[in-house]
Amino acid sequence: MSYEITENCIVCRSPYGCIYNCPVHAIHFNGLQAEIDQSLCIKCGKCMSCCYLHAIRNTEAPDPIIAPHDPTEITCDILILGGGASGLTAALRASECTDKKILILEKGKNLGGCGAYSAGLRVFGTAWEKEAGIPDQFDDYVRAAINTTRGLLDPQLIAACYRAIPDFFDWFCEWGDAADGFELDKTGALNGIYVAAKKHDNAGRFITEKMIARCNALGIEYRLETAATDFIVEDGCVVGINASDPGGDLVIHCRAILIATGNLGNSKELHERCVPDFADSYQRKSQHLLPTCTGDGVLMAERSL
Repeated sequence: MSYEITENCIVCRSPYGCIYNCPVHAIHFNGLQAEIDQSLCIKCGKCMSCCYLHAIRNTEAPDPIIAPHDPTEITCDILILGGGASGLTAALRASECTDKKILILEKGKNLGGCGAYSAGLRVFGTAWEKEAGIPDQFDDYVRAAINTTRGLLDPQLIAACYRAIPDFFDWFCEWGDAADGFELDKTGALNGIYVAAKKHDNAGRFITEKMIARCNALGIEYRLETAATDFIVEDGCVVGINASDPGGDLVIHCRAILIATGNLGNSKELHERCVPDFADSYQRKSQHLLPTCTGDGVLMAERSL
């Protein structure tokens, strides 16, 4: 028995991951991805069991048996494409407003997406800060973001994104036992407040696991390893999607769709068209380059226009 790390590795260096959890320190970064030193490996399988991305495989294990199925039709009220942090947030928010059936489709093997790999969470203007008498530094953060992006992004878009951050964290504090994972820390950028996870500095994993547990408790349904392929359009309205899972094709009918399909980190087509300089540059592996981040939602929307 032996284990190998596949090209799907994003070198997450997560405290939950293989590098930190190998009992004999047989895993190292080789400049491109994590690699197992077979001369040190004791074949315990710890690395494979703790890889959230399923990027490690047992080279001697047989391929999984996938049972094919006939084309299947599914109906829901609200369909959310993407089970990352934004998709989970959308599902939970929707569940607070309606008792309609909510379904999340996630192309990967786990919910959480890139959000599960976020090391920390920087917030401002939250109830925590207000109670501590800390002045709101919203304008400072917006100006810093505009300067960082050299004014190339719409300032109104930046402001809208930043304005949603304290709203999200205050909402999370209502039900997510936030004090178990976070504390105020005055070491953040701009001399502000950086709310950092107490355990292992992995805020994203703490939040996404809480959201997944809440989805389960509320009966929100989800399907993993299920990729949307095209919108179904009737009379100018989107009424569903075509999708596929390892066993075959699906048709999902719905009354509303929210696209939360993540970043475009691994969409070569969109890079070459929109930011060719980035497409031609060396792309290091990171939590922003999950194999599933291929811009499917954008491409599907374009095909339906």
